[in-house]
Order: sequence, then structure tokens, then C-alpha cells
Amino acid sequence: MDKIILIFYLGYDQSMSSSDIYKKTDDARKSLQEILDKNNILGFWVPVVNESTHIECVNPKIVSEVEYQDVKKILEDYQQKLNIFLKKAQDEK
Repeated sequence: MDKIILIFYLGYDQSMSSSDIYKKTDDARKSLQEILDKNNILGFWVPVVNESTHIECVNPKIVSEVEYQDVKKILEDYQQKLNIFLKKAQDEK
């Protein structure tokens, strides 16, 4: 069974430093990861500037297998690149 995918868009103020965004995004991820794991849900974390925090869902029961795999791959690639970027910003502080 494929997992439901939740995409967490975390709203931040433009004045926040990238290291603060990294820390807050990582804290949010850590605080919810156990719940996501227990419920067989994949979570992806997207910091956004000057937007409200919101969540979107990709339900494997209402999209085709191809669409699901495409979205999952895109999100995994994005998350990996974002994590590297934010980690570098944190290390530079």
C-alpha cells in the first residue's frame, strides 16, 4: 500500500535568517515525525516566505500509480536538495 503524502508549507517572515528557518523547519519535522511514521504517512517540509502555513495531501487512492510515483520522486528530490541547502546555511552561521 502506498502512503499518503502530506506536504507541510511552513510560513516564515522574510526577515528570518536561513539558519533560523532551518532550525524551525527541522523542529517542526521532528515534532511530527513519530505521528507520521505511526500512521504510515510520508511528510515533506517546504519553507515559504510571506505565505501562510498550510498542508496539502496526495492520497494514493485518488491519483494514478504513475502520478503518485512522479509526485513522490519530485518531492523526494526537492526535500534532499532543500535539506542540503538549509544545512549549509546552518553551518555557515
